[in-house]
Amino acid sequence: MLIARTPSQEIRFVQQLEELGFRLMDTLVYYRRDLERTPLPEAQDAALIRPVRNGEEAAVRAIAAQSFQGYFGHYHADPRLDQAACDAAYISWAERSCVDRSVADEVLVAELDGQLV
Repeated sequence: MLIARTPSQEIRFVQQLEELGFRLMDTLVYYRRDLERTPLPEAQDAALIRPVRNGEEAAVRAIAAQSFQGYFGHYHADPRLDQAACDAAYISWAERSCVDRSVADEVLVAELDGQLV
């Protein structure tokens, strides 16, 4: 499996990969918001946003399982891949992000009334 990310204006590169037998499975769209020009509205709940702590991996895993339930990502777009394994990949990624700095520099969590949400 090859996952390649290329700017959308490089469509010829994608076409060349397809000519070699690769298949486009998914695209990504990135959004930006200038928080100085358009600040975020005040939150309804007083959730605390903070870095994840050691020992909270299971809670993050549970949140990821619920959050990605029914998610159709680039792994799911490939009919050759097992769908259950695709689901598990996102959950594993969330958990590994908490403990392995080569996966993520930092993981932020939301805490409300002493519980991660």
